[in-house]
Amino acid sequence: MLQHVLKEAGIPYIAFKYAENSGQMQPIREQAGTFADSIKLWSGA
Repeated sequence: MLQHVLKEAGIPYIAFKYAENSGQMQPIREQAGTFADSIKLWSGA
C-alpha cells in the first residue's frame, strides 16, 4: 500500500525484502547505512 502511494505521488523509495531468520538482515543494514550516509553527504553539498 505504501509503495503504491509513494509511486502515485512521484516520491522515490527503496523497498527491501528479506527473511529475518536467514542471516540476510546484516548486509541490508550495512547497505541501508551506506545509502543514508550518501544522502547526508549529498544534502551537505
